Amino acid sequence: MTMTVGTRTLSSTEVCEQTGLTSRRLDHWLRQGVLGDPSRWQQGSGSARRFSVTEAQVLGVLRRRASS
Repeated sequence: MTMTVGTRTLSSTEVCEQTGLTSRRLDHWLRQGVLGDPSRWQQGSGSARRFSVTEAQVLGVLRRRASS
């Protein structure tokens, strides 16, 4: 028997807290396509963005590399 386990997602606020990114930098990177197709993140004003744990980890690595 196979069970599907819910995938944990993080909000933009959680990603910023965990990675040290500012919300402005996160928004800029998403619009530049750092995590793939930018249209995925342009869902309109006030839309909640959700990130996988892996995406948050990638953003954290990129932030550390950008600041070194």
